[in-house]
Amino acid sequence: MANKRWSKVTDPTTLTSRHSSRLWPLEWNLNVSQVLPRQGASFGFDLYSGLSQKSFRYNYVSAVKLHNAYLSTGIEKRLQPDLVLRVELQNLTKRGNRTATAIYDGPRNSGSQDLRKLTPKAPAARGQRLRWRRSTSPL
Repeated sequence: MANKRWSKVTDPTTLTSRHSSRLWPLEWNLNVSQVLPRQGASFGFDLYSGLSQKSFRYNYVSAVKLHNAYLSTGIEKRLQPDLVLRVELQNLTKRGNRTATAIYDGPRNSGSQDLRKLTPKAPAARGQRLRWRRSTSPL
């Protein structure tokens, strides 16, 4: 799935043209799964795009970026007719986020600007999850 968004608004503070606040201009994901009926198993992965958005207020502009794609993988194995084991590995691409904020001492069209540098946050930890599930439905 992919979404491309366009917008154009007139900024009420600066009276210039810009895109809407908090709009993700491009977003995509890829989901792949495969069932292996003979083995009583299935596997797959989900890949999500990085994102960026800007927020506009009368006295600041904030940009948030989730850089890198986000990858989650998983495998399921039916151990008994009513017991499934699932193992997941998440954030294999080490996606993190950064925020840049420009703060003004008044409205953006007349105030002086104090730019706060990009503040990188550590990538979210890679996650592993082991899950047991009782189920009566076939794999």
